[in-house]
Amino acid sequence: MGVHIGPESVFTFDQNDRSRWGRICKQRIALVKALADTGVPEVEIGSFVSPKAVPQMAGTDRIAQSLPQATAAQFSALVPNRKGFDLALAAGIKTHAIAISATESMNQNNIRMNLPDTFAMADELIREGNARGVDIHVYLAVAFECPFEGRVPLSTVLQQAESL
Repeated sequence: MGVHIGPESVFTFDQNDRSRWGRICKQRIALVKALADTGVPEVEIGSFVSPKAVPQMAGTDRIAQSLPQATAAQFSALVPNRKGFDLALAAGIKTHAIAISATESMNQNNIRMNLPDTFAMADELIREGNARGVDIHVYLAVAFECPFEGRVPLSTVLQQAESL
């Protein structure tokens, strides 16, 4: 089991205040570099999502371009869908994280996809990642309890984990 360290939710701001995006991106770059300097094995640099949906992640491609070369840390990024996968590849990120929610409600609220389509997408990205030398981490979110549906049955989580 690895150590997950990342700045993905550290910086919050009014998404209508675009004047701060550049400064926050520079702060994220500094944080990623500082985390890598600590010797952690992996740093998740952010998420390749629409900045309209998650303003804090605007500029993740710029962060990828600014990553230190002489470090033992591996850099990863969250890719919620096919477009995120392609953007991360184009940015040179070779470790991708896919988060799938264990419940329909959370999945719809998070990435606006139903569970069958999400698992099919994850399967496609895992296969393509393997073929292209990309390390894929899959996170099963809300595996114990969902803010919308409450407790998640163990049988559901086990079945989903097995299908991955």
